[in-house]
Order: sequence, then structure tokens, then C-alpha cells
Amino acid sequence: MTEALNSLKCTQCMTRSKLFDKLSDEEQSLLAASRSEVHFKKGETITKQGALASQIMYVRSGIVKIYLESEEKNLIIGIKTSGHFVGLSILFSNATFPFSIATYSDTEICMFDIHKFRQLARQNAAFASKIIHLQNNMIMRRSERLECLTMRKLPGRLASMLLCISKRVYRDTEFELGLSRKDLAEISMMSIESLSRLLTDFKKENLIELSGKQMKLLNLQRLQMISKNG
Repeated sequence: MTEALNSLKCTQCMTRSKLFDKLSDEEQSLLAASRSEVHFKKGETITKQGALASQIMYVRSGIVKIYLESEEKNLIIGIKTSGHFVGLSILFSNATFPFSIATYSDTEICMFDIHKFRQLARQNAAFASKIIHLQNNMIMRRSERLECLTMRKLPGRLASMLLCISKRVYRDTEFELGLSRKDLAEISMMSIESLSRLLTDFKKENLIELSGKQMKLLNLQRLQMISKNG
């Protein structure tokens, strides 16, 4: 892990969040002064479940997983890519992180002091309203994910996962898969053997095209139906 302090001003950043548009120039400068950039390699842990929540994180580039740890098995509750915040759910609580965060790829994270974030949210209603909107979206997505993992059979989980990473991670139906089979199995809560078997089935049914790391979703309508019906 390497760290570069304030190498780029937030106002100059091409991947800055629209959330900052709700801040005045003075408020943006106040928040930017508390920022540091941290570079993580693939597979590194960013924070552990139970650690003091002192920062709000913004994924500038890369892919991270948010997961609950247990003695038997970890449960992935979310995946964040560039342009998304991590930690907004605990902004108004003096608490520890209720989850762990680790990287799926080389990742750049902007760390903002949680106290500065909280201060601006309390004094700027538009900023606070946007944060609440983002929090609500996050809660809905986590609820959808938990419903998928607990109420759908393996084909439904795989279809949901492929649709999700296509839309939210790679933002295309054809992409180079940067996630390993182990990563995909972990996300969909199945064994690597089950994942490989289902991927082969999906290929035979012309739902996907998979060659090495290259993947293409061929039949979105059918995948959506499998996702819905489980």
C-alpha cells in the first residue's frame, strides 16, 4: 500500500462525485483539505470489521468488496467501483465499521475525515439530502442482494451476478473479466465447482460467450428471467 497526499485537487478530478456539486467552493476546500489518496494492490484489506470509523471513502478507481466476516464464511454484501462512496451508512454514528472492505483489483481510494463530512452535512441541507438519497439506494441494493442470496437457486444467483457486474462494474455487456473464478464464486455464494458447471451450462444455452477472460452476455432477457425466477 502506498499513499500520496492530495496529489490532485477535487475540483480537477475527472471522477469526482456529483455529491460535491452541492458544496460551495469554500466547503469543497474544507473537505479537500482533509483528504488523502491511498493506493491499494489487488487483494489488500482496506479496513476490518470492528475498526474505528474515522473516514469516509471514495473509490477513485478499481473494485472493492464489502463483506461481513464470520468464523465459518464471509458474506459479501456489496461491490463498489469508481465513483462510489463507502462508509456513508455510518456517517451520523460514532461507531466502528460493521463490515470489512478489501480490493478485487488495484484500487485508488480517497479518504475524507468523517468529522468534516459530518460538519458539512449538518450545515448544508442540499448536501445532507443527497447523502440520504445515496444511503437509501445503498440500503435497497443490499436488500436486493440478500434476497438474491437467500431465496434464489444457484442459476438465479449466477444470472443476477452476471447482470450486476455487467451493469455496475464493467458498464457493458462485453468486457474483460478482471475477477477470478474464486471471486465470482464468492460473490454468488457457491463453490468454484458449481460456478464452473453453471458457466458451462450458460454457454451451451447461448446465454453467454466466454473465452479466457473475455465475456459477453448474449441474451439479457433470458438472463433476467432466470435471475427473477431463480
